[in-house]
Amino acid sequence: MRIMELNLLILVFIKNNLEANVRYKNWSILTLLIFITAITSVKAQEIPRCGTEDLESIKQRMLANRAAMKDVVFPREVSYVPLKFHIVGDSQGKGRIEEEKLLDALCQLNENYADQGIQFYIKDGFNYVNNNTINTKPSSTQGINLIREVRRLNALNVFYTDQTVDNEPIAAYYQGGTSLDWIIVRNIYAQDVRVLTHEIGHYFSLPHPFHGWDKEPWDPAIHGNPVGTLAPDGRTVNEYADGSNCNPDIAQDQNNVGDGICDTPADYNFGGNDCSYKLNALDPQSKPVQPQVNNYMNYFFGCSGYIFTVEQKEEIQRSLQSGDRDYLRSNYQPNIAEIKDPVYLISPGDQEQLNRDKQALLKWEPVAGADFYLVEVDRSPSFDYAPISEITNIDSMLIQDLEPERNYFWRVRPFNEYYTCANATPARRFKTAKTVSVQELPFVRFMSIFPTVLKSSDALHIELDSEIGFNSEINLIDVSGRIMQRWIDQYFIPGSNRKQLQLNALPAGFYFIRLQTDQGTVVQKIIVGG
Repeated sequence: MRIMELNLLILVFIKNNLEANVRYKNWSILTLLIFITAITSVKAQEIPRCGTEDLESIKQRMLANRAAMKDVVFPREVSYVPLKFHIVGDSQGKGRIEEEKLLDALCQLNENYADQGIQFYIKDGFNYVNNNTINTKPSSTQGINLIREVRRLNALNVFYTDQTVDNEPIAAYYQGGTSLDWIIVRNIYAQDVRVLTHEIGHYFSLPHPFHGWDKEPWDPAIHGNPVGTLAPDGRTVNEYADGSNCNPDIAQDQNNVGDGICDTPADYNFGGNDCSYKLNALDPQSKPVQPQVNNYMNYFFGCSGYIFTVEQKEEIQRSLQSGDRDYLRSNYQPNIAEIKDPVYLISPGDQEQLNRDKQALLKWEPVAGADFYLVEVDRSPSFDYAPISEITNIDSMLIQDLEPERNYFWRVRPFNEYYTCANATPARRFKTAKTVSVQELPFVRFMSIFPTVLKSSDALHIELDSEIGFNSEINLIDVSGRIMQRWIDQYFIPGSNRKQLQLNALPAGFYFIRLQTDQGTVVQKIIVGG
């Protein structure tokens, strides 16, 4: 039964039950359970699928490459392919996929293509796109026009979006065509082991193994069993189970059997969520077919080990070496160093109480091979509450706009443009300070006066980072407004500053530190104990 038909039956069922329950005012738990079970059964049958269109053009491009490069010997060295990740959010930048998921995706992608001598690297970092249309309707005419404006012409472009195609379970698709040529992946499938690998297969001119059945999975009530000579597209000849009608050497205009690749077995688009084929489809000769469920280009999810066949790998190499893909080939050598050492976090220490209320300066030891560090901060140790993520190429980062008196967790993940498989550090926790009364100076990036509770013999410290140099006077004032101590001509240089102020013997009580400049004044309350 098709999903649309099942949906219709369920809607009729719900309508009849609602009418009966309203009429007799009788809402039963059984009715609700049946309703929930019906919805669940529909969702369970929805297999996420590829939304790539015009697959016949992809097959024809593959056959053209085969004819043009049949006797070409491909280079044995590894080919490094530039890949541009576009992280798409709404107009406010919300809803973006986390960078750490894309680092995982690239690690998995390189593992999947490693046995072909093809590896991918991040071209010039991530590109962040804030656009509602691209994020929710990338396949619309407006979405396509907007993507044209932000894509890169010297890399394989992959856009991660909230939606792909309206009201359809499309996990991803390759947008082909002479002036297009990019991949869209729905965020929730970013870490799937095969989705991106599958779409890059299309990018490199591979059709589905069930070519001709792309839009219409086999249904014996519709297509018969055994199946007929032609696939539902009306032009593709169904491949026999024994492969006897597949000939890779036939002329391009006559090669209309299946996907045109003879070591992928006959397939009529079965698909499944558990990596198993349980049907009894027969080919036109009434012989049972046995699809290759763990093929990357198939629709079976949940397999433990996916593969490309030998002939599929040959077609991928031909596509990479073709004139259509010359923009991927350059003399650039990415940093391919494997990052073996873990990152050591320096400060803040675990469970450290900070002296800043809205900022945290995070520091760690650099590691060999890493060119970049992904820094994540969140109030949840699983980093799924309201994560802050930043990428830097140095060994420290100032995180701002934190909430005062809150516990935060942070971690750091090293990577370079190619190697993204290193793990993040275990999470550390710190707590921000309580907010004090401070009027900020516009040119001061951060400022901290600490400790705020001290003894009369203690020293007071001022840390600040300023965009400009400035002169100031610092006063210690009691609650009546009387100046108890004064430090004049206190000059702060552009950049980071730290000053130590020694207090005179003071009675216990509340005081204010006032830093006064020509541009404004900062005041902070302190408490002096006995």
